[in-house]
Amino acid sequence: MMPARLFVSIVVCVVIALALLHLRQQRYAMMNEMVRLHEQIDSQRQTMWDDQVRIAEHSSPQGLRQALEHVNLDLETITPTQGRPRPASLASADDARFEATGDRLSLATTTTTLTPTERHQ
Repeated sequence: MMPARLFVSIVVCVVIALALLHLRQQRYAMMNEMVRLHEQIDSQRQTMWDDQVRIAEHSSPQGLRQALEHVNLDLETITPTQGRPRPASLASADDARFEATGDRLSLATTTTTLTPTERHQ
């Protein structure tokens, strides 16, 4: 009887050891997959930041004017009506300039004041 119990105990220990080894291998595979996905996320994030920098570079007022002149679009200037205040988001948008700094975008504002005739030119 004793050798049978010993044999069963050894078999159970081996099965438990194999199950633990399999779980450990799965954990390593999952960690490897997580690292791969994080690298992919970082790569896509870097691509998105690069695209945002390119958009900001091409969205400068001078760049937009040149693009409009190139395609011969005649757009009307949107002006606020007399007596109604202009929304703050639109008022600050006239003075905002995007500058690319490394892999980040920063918003720098200018403090120039234009007369009404200069704004519509």
